[in-house]
Amino acid sequence: MDHDNPVDFAPRETGGVGDRVAGSVTLLFLTNMLMRVMQLATTAILARLLTPADYGLVALATTIAGFIDLISNLQIGGAIMRMQDITTEHLGSAFTVNLIRSLLTAVVLALLAQPLAIYMDDIRLAGVLYALVPSLVIAGLNNPYLLLFARNIDYRKQVTRGAIAVIGGSLAGIVTAIAMPSYWALIVGSLCTNLIAMVLSYWRVPGLPRLSLKKSAAFFSYGSWLILINIIEYINGKIDYVLIGKGLGSRSLGAYHVGQQVTVMATGDIVSPLSQALMPAFSIMSTDPERLKAGYRQVQSLTLALALPIGFGISLLAKDTIYLLVGRQWELAIPVIHFLAPIIALQTMVASIDSLALATGNAPRLVLRSFIFLCVRAILMFVGYYTGGFIGVIYARMLSGSFFLLYGLWFAARITNSQWYDPILVSWRSFLSVSVMWIALYSGPGFLPWGDLDHDPIYTLFFLLAAKILFGAALYVGTHFLTWKMAGFPDGSEQKLLEQIRRITYKLSTRYKVARTT
Repeated sequence: MDHDNPVDFAPRETGGVGDRVAGSVTLLFLTNMLMRVMQLATTAILARLLTPADYGLVALATTIAGFIDLISNLQIGGAIMRMQDITTEHLGSAFTVNLIRSLLTAVVLALLAQPLAIYMDDIRLAGVLYALVPSLVIAGLNNPYLLLFARNIDYRKQVTRGAIAVIGGSLAGIVTAIAMPSYWALIVGSLCTNLIAMVLSYWRVPGLPRLSLKKSAAFFSYGSWLILINIIEYINGKIDYVLIGKGLGSRSLGAYHVGQQVTVMATGDIVSPLSQALMPAFSIMSTDPERLKAGYRQVQSLTLALALPIGFGISLLAKDTIYLLVGRQWELAIPVIHFLAPIIALQTMVASIDSLALATGNAPRLVLRSFIFLCVRAILMFVGYYTGGFIGVIYARMLSGSFFLLYGLWFAARITNSQWYDPILVSWRSFLSVSVMWIALYSGPGFLPWGDLDHDPIYTLFFLLAAKILFGAALYVGTHFLTWKMAGFPDGSEQKLLEQIRRITYKLSTRYKVARTT
């Protein structure tokens, strides 16, 4: 029987690509923010039950497992997003290739667990690496049919399943930590999250994958460049982890990891939904240069409007956040948030470059960019570590991140035939608004009850932190609206966000009316 039939079970969204992208980014962002609130709450609970050394050990283990997994990662999802015509054989081959890859990766991790533990001078590492093996196998069982919805820029089913998986994994980790307060709680939580996500990928999805290798060549040809790109970028992102874990110990790495985790949860989550929504959108627009340039500028404006106030705000409130969220034993994480949050927020300007380059056939140039950044970051990291230790690594992250930002803007300008400073000009209202907010919060002790972190009770500090956040948000939104009005209400991030708010409000009110009538 011939199973090589065209397949596209996901209903297509209506409206233009720009509106669909804006809607998808908004949906993914809001859902991710809700999930991150849950994860932050989980982190707050677990960090008070566990120690920085526990977090450091697991962070080092997941770094190693992630690298081994990445070496063979063919980016099946990206290939499905980019293909023009998909058949059942494509999806069957995607499932089969991914399953074989996951099984081989799991075997390699199991074989390397003991030698790596000896090299890192921590015998506990071997047990944690063994415990991560099932997660690699589970990743190979995910149903590729779920990706058809994302391919059509419809992410509702993915985000719903993702939210359920995160909540389930968080609860499992908390229960385990209460019963057995050790680093195993983090492993259990991660394993349960992956297991739930895999099971839900088969729930109400109109298609089951078949074992096949008939179309496997399509995935190898697509993923070859991406493997190299992702390996380089993964090393870029984990040099600091290896230096701190090997040289300063698991306690310092744990504090560094939690500080970065809080920062990324708050600011970097703009990047994840953006990248998911942009790959299919840029692929659609890749044949129209002017449309591609306009879409790229629109994306920059929207993401900066969301990321800048979060990044610069949490930077100023880093000490308050750490003391209230995870406690004083994590004080070493404060400078991580303070120095890295602004640069991560600014880097959202180049968050779409990977999707842009791949959609326009510029993968080789993307490899060169990643390799240049690796050389710069490696040099800065080693100099920072050997001259300044923990804080030196943080400064190196800032400097290398600034280089990555400027180089990325230049790289994107070449692809879109525009100027490197276009994203800044398009988002001038966001930059002005965040400057007003930052100055007001920085000088806050002069006219706001700032509180005493060392003596005030925790509930007082909580309400004071909430007041600072609301004050900063009001200043940012108010300045943004005022400058938008003065500019004559041009089409921009404000318009897109208002459209999404109206759309969400309309849907909620409609559902409420339907619920009342039934």
